[in-house]
Amino acid sequence: MFCLASLIYGSVVRLRNMLYDHSILTSCDSALPSICVGNLAVGGTGKTPHSEYLLRNLHCSKAYVSRGYHRKSRGMVVADDTSTSLDLGDEAYQIHRKFRDVQVVVSGDRHKAVDYLKERRDIDLVILDDAFQHRNIRATVNIILTEYASDPRQERMLPCGRMRDTFSSIKRADIVVVTKCPSTITPEEMSKKRRELNITQPILFSYMKYGGAYGVSDGREITLQGKKLLLFTGIEKPAPLAEYLGTYTSDLKTLTFPDHHDFTRKDIEKIIRTAQNCDYIVTTEKDYSRLTSSTFFKLLQDRLVVIPIEIDFIGDTLISFVTKYLGQHS
Repeated sequence: MFCLASLIYGSVVRLRNMLYDHSILTSCDSALPSICVGNLAVGGTGKTPHSEYLLRNLHCSKAYVSRGYHRKSRGMVVADDTSTSLDLGDEAYQIHRKFRDVQVVVSGDRHKAVDYLKERRDIDLVILDDAFQHRNIRATVNIILTEYASDPRQERMLPCGRMRDTFSSIKRADIVVVTKCPSTITPEEMSKKRRELNITQPILFSYMKYGGAYGVSDGREITLQGKKLLLFTGIEKPAPLAEYLGTYTSDLKTLTFPDHHDFTRKDIEKIIRTAQNCDYIVTTEKDYSRLTSSTFFKLLQDRLVVIPIEIDFIGDTLISFVTKYLGQHS
């Protein structure tokens, strides 16, 4: 079906990319070695767990720079012990909470954030979250994520589709990761996906997995087998987590809120009412990050359980490729 709004949006994106490609608009190299984790489509490709994978497995002094989506603060904010999700946004706050040795900076101006980190003289590498379309800064390594279940060649541009950038922009990537693959994906299925994408860059395959559930009141590991559970989420695609919990219990209730939802007292009271007969109230780390800024968080925390979302690779891993590209630019 024809969509005029998508045609207009796509034309603007193509014009902007052309201006950068012909140096009418200028890109400047990041002041520090950097890895951009981005995508071509909106929402749900797994940027945060892939950024965490890099932060966990690259052994150097690291920083994480994000615009801080959905934060309430303005300008550049350098995370410290007093920072909340209101200051940093939920994803950046999640990184700050989990990786205490990583300096988190949020800013709409990526150059300003990286320049600040360079002046500190204690950072070796920067992870640039969702900066692929911010073409004024040129990362050392560009990683593009695309979901296994979708074909970006066939997707429509916003607002009628999910594409925020043209598929041809994938040529600027150094590495492409097909995310959310079945953990049992076969070599034949991977070959089919490579043919579908039809690109020259290395194509890697990752899958989502879930870490051990833990209680937020004391951090101890929680066993969910056979328990009565309520799952509440404010993420793009909660169905896989619900399916996962369904392997532990036949008594599962769910509440879904919009992506990046700010939980109010009314929301929390609804969660508590729905979970009246449940053993545990389960959520994601991203939702937990937003909850901690609520003054009503304590109403939930005694029964609140968090499940980390992680990724792993099938076959070749990301670290060896990233290390190679960083070495070529050193």
